[in-house]
This record gives sequence, C-alpha cells and structure tokens, in this order.
Amino acid sequence: MSDMENTFSFGQGDGHIGSKSKAWKAEGGNTYRLSFAWWPLDADGNPDLGAVGEGKAPLFSGGLTNFIQGVGYVMNTGAEYTTLAGERPRQRIATVIIIWPTDKKGALDKARLANGDFEVKPWVISSEKYKTLELLHHEFSFGEHDITAKCDEGGTQYQKLTFTPSKENLYRQLLSTTKMASVTQRIKDEVAVVVSGLQEFVGRKMTIQQIREKLNQSGGSPVVRDSGDAFAASAGNIESLVGGLLDE
Repeated sequence: MSDMENTFSFGQGDGHIGSKSKAWKAEGGNTYRLSFAWWPLDADGNPDLGAVGEGKAPLFSGGLTNFIQGVGYVMNTGAEYTTLAGERPRQRIATVIIIWPTDKKGALDKARLANGDFEVKPWVISSEKYKTLELLHHEFSFGEHDITAKCDEGGTQYQKLTFTPSKENLYRQLLSTTKMASVTQRIKDEVAVVVSGLQEFVGRKMTIQQIREKLNQSGGSPVVRDSGDAFAASAGNIESLVGGLLDE
C-alpha cells in the first residue's frame, strides 16, 4: 500500500473527518467473525496478544451507568445519580473489535478481505455478555482465536448473540508478518482513536449540576429507558498471507 492511498482532500475521501465513530451493532439473522483489537502494548508499542498457551486477555472499559433521556448514558458515581435517574445503575462495558468481511453465515469473503474491507469499531456489551465471553476466553484464548457471533433472527434490538470460537485469530496472523505492516499499522492507529473516545460509549462523566443544566437546555426530564446493549482499516495482499485460512 502506498502512502498516497491514505490521502484525501475536501469532498474527496474525507467522509470520516469530523464524524463520530458508531459502535458495532449486529443485524438479526447474520453471523460475524470478530477479533478483539484492544490489547496491552509491549515495549515497542505493539499490541501484545500473548504467547501461544498464555491466555492473555484483551482490554475492556466499563462502569455503572444510567440512561437519562435528553442527556444519554451517564456514569453513576453516587446515590444522587440514582435518585435523579429514578432507577438503579447498570453495568456497561466497552472494548474494541475488528469486524472481518463475511457472508451472512460467517464465512470469510476472500475478495472483500483482500481489498481491506474490514472495520475497527467500539463494542458495548452488558455484564452478562461479558461473563459469557470470559468463559469462552478461558477455553479458547482470544489472543489465539477469533469469535463467531450469530445474531438471532429478530434479535437486532436486544443484540441476542450466540458466540462460538473460530479456529484461528486473523489479527494475530497479520501482526506476525512484516509484509502486512501497512495494514496492521492502520488497524493500530484506528484502535488508538477508538480507545481515546471509548469513555463516551460507556457513559459521560458529568456532575449532577451539568446533568440538570443539560436537561434544562433540552427541555427534558430524567426519563429512563431500558439499557439493553448499545452496539454503537486497510487494503493489502491479505489473501497471499492467509490463503489456507481463506480457503476454509
């Protein structure tokens, strides 16, 4: 990939400028292949997925939040927040994932992958999904395995997902070769950008006064809704690197 492929100008290839990244959300009836992308960094500043058999885990961010109509998700740091929201806080947890191009059944799309058609996105999950993923990680380390996420038909709203491990970890494969340095650098750069704004996907840190001022500005009042999961990169010759995996 040449440096020119990262170049853009006014109105040409600059659609991402000034736009807020959206968290990933699965669509009912579809199956996805995901890699966890947020990892501790080694001494050279590269993501450390751990040695084979080590079982190193990816990173997450989270905390207790309430959803307040007109304000959004707000971090709950005390009883005053619970009183204002009128509901107990709930745990929201966020991480960063790579969504690889697949068909609706979860099989890798070789042509799209070779064209760099994959995304780096925030992923916000509930504590229940976190525990499910934790159990899966203990059996199939996420530093060595991708996960397949199947969204039930009609399960888009509440993100009804079933997780199974994939045989290998595509991100780990890309990181293991210097031939894919330009691709992995773009992934690492995008991960850094997403991580820098990840707190906004968990919940905003606001004082009670700031919340009240925001409500006054919007003419709203603290009305709480169900905090289901809010699910709110890249070309290269990938096929030559992972030919065996792509032929599955």
